[in-house]
Amino acid sequence: MVALIGIAYILNGIISVLIPPKKISLYYGYRTKFARKNQEIWDYANKKFIKVSIKYGTILVVLEAIFISLFKTSLFDFGERIIANIYIAAIMIIVPMIYMEVDLRRRFKEWQATIIEIKNYKVDKI
Repeated sequence: MVALIGIAYILNGIISVLIPPKKISLYYGYRTKFARKNQEIWDYANKKFIKVSIKYGTILVVLEAIFISLFKTSLFDFGERIIANIYIAAIMIIVPMIYMEVDLRRRFKEWQATIIEIKNYKVDKI
């Protein structure tokens, strides 16, 4: 199961290299609210996510290979295997997204400040 997610990450990275998203889109590319703020952030986010996607996909495939070899020795029962796969899959789906969002906000601080100012303005106005 984890290997399938890893392969999906790797394929996503390869497809994005071959057909990179050029314009901000709701359907293709790294599509968070912050990444769609402007074209500069969009371009950076998508170039960065290609590398992150391939890296984390490879890690997932390697982890699955390790788990398969561990589980063949019957150290874990079937239920423990499924639970371990679910936890690893969840972590490895969430971690790249957190990494990307933190990286985007550090790199584009001027946009982060603008968003905070707008939120404060709306709160003060009410």
